[in-house]
Amino acid sequence: MTAHRKFAYTSLDDFRADIAARGLEIPIADSTAILAEPVAFGPHVAPNRMIIHPMEGCDSEADGSPSDLVIRRYERFAAGGA
Repeated sequence: MTAHRKFAYTSLDDFRADIAARGLEIPIADSTAILAEPVAFGPHVAPNRMIIHPMEGCDSEADGSPSDLVIRRYERFAAGGA
């Protein structure tokens, strides 16, 4: 296993070259425009494809239930459009 390395690519071509040097096949899009498009899931439609990962922050209750801080954070994320 390789050691952690800081993400320091200065261009998409640098990133592609590193992927190729490692012998990997990872498709890379030239544009991130798709992230601004709506996406449907079940009966819901999100206005874009940007999300907030549910595992950040370590401020839940001891039993794993959301604390007031967790609820406040997600209310703020939602108010901001995430």
